[in-house]
Amino acid sequence: MRIAVITGVFPSLSETFVINHVVALLDRGHDVTVFAFKSGGTAGAHDIVRARGLDRMVRLLDPFIADTPVVRLLRRIGLLLTAGWRRPGLAFRAIDPRIGGRAALNLSLFTYAQAFRRPRAFDVVHCHFAWAGLIGTRLKKASVFESKLVVTFHGADVNVRQAIGYPRTRRLVFETADWFTANTEFTRQQAIALGCPAERCSIWHMGVDTRLFEFRSRSVADGETIRLFAIGRLIEKKVGRAGRAFVEQEFDLERCARVIDSLYEELASDGSRDLQHEPERHLPIGESCE
Repeated sequence: MRIAVITGVFPSLSETFVINHVVALLDRGHDVTVFAFKSGGTAGAHDIVRARGLDRMVRLLDPFIADTPVVRLLRRIGLLLTAGWRRPGLAFRAIDPRIGGRAALNLSLFTYAQAFRRPRAFDVVHCHFAWAGLIGTRLKKASVFESKLVVTFHGADVNVRQAIGYPRTRRLVFETADWFTANTEFTRQQAIALGCPAERCSIWHMGVDTRLFEFRSRSVADGETIRLFAIGRLIEKKVGRAGRAFVEQEFDLERCARVIDSLYEELASDGSRDLQHEPERHLPIGESCE
């Protein structure tokens, strides 16, 4: 099958689940093309990125994304004037606000459509995260492709109501996509609460390949400092309270009181800093891991 994957950055060090998805498709003999706003390159990337040449399969959805808003708009207008005549029907649909909303008015949708050089080139378009699903929905509505459209929810994109846009845009996604997946039952229920059709939403567990890690038992001497190494975006629900919760669940609470003051977190992240309380140490992952 010919499969398109839409995501934000690829390959991304913090989104190994997307890398695993693409590699699994390749291993099964599928033809995969990744559409992203930015190529993550190979610097500090997983070995499999270089081994499989994953960075070379990326098509940029918007080559002007790094420009200032004014320059970006001017370059999009230039693209419309130079490329719009080749597929005039597509150009008119891509700039129709009834189809693309604001993305049509600022020529984002037309720019995204240019990355799909051949119409009907894919059997499946798979979007990671709800916002990518909205892009895929608008592209399908504009007849950029007629493929089956799959949207995968990962958490924040359905835990935050505005993540999929306004109610009208949410309905558009839920009505247009052919199938939805969620990484947990909780995420699935959150999506259903927002209007996602339950009969077209299944659970697809995505995460770390545990075969890559060898288990080694640990023991902590009385009074010894507990050191935690957490990898993730610096948002409170992921790492801000993780250390305390871990100690309280894994150790006797009476003993926990004696060691909690010495507990600290070493956080490696390439994400946003959104903690109410700054961690004691923030380590750029490229400088901290071999």
